[in-house]
Amino acid sequence: MTTENLDNNCKKSIMTIEEVSQFLHKSQSWVYKNWKILGGRKLGGSLMFPDKEDLYERLFSERKRVEIR
Repeated sequence: MTTENLDNNCKKSIMTIEEVSQFLHKSQSWVYKNWKILGGRKLGGSLMFPDKEDLYERLFSERKRVEIR
């Protein structure tokens, strides 16, 4: 598989704390406190989050809800 094929197959993007904070209209400290619930992963000392669609699904799915105050 070439790099070009890999790029075409990877349509999802990774979000940073800043992007999640802006997307949810919450502070960065709130995102840090709730990173596990939001589906964040630690990679090399940095927190990374799924794309907006996956994050939205995680927040508003019927099986698991996160309260945003």
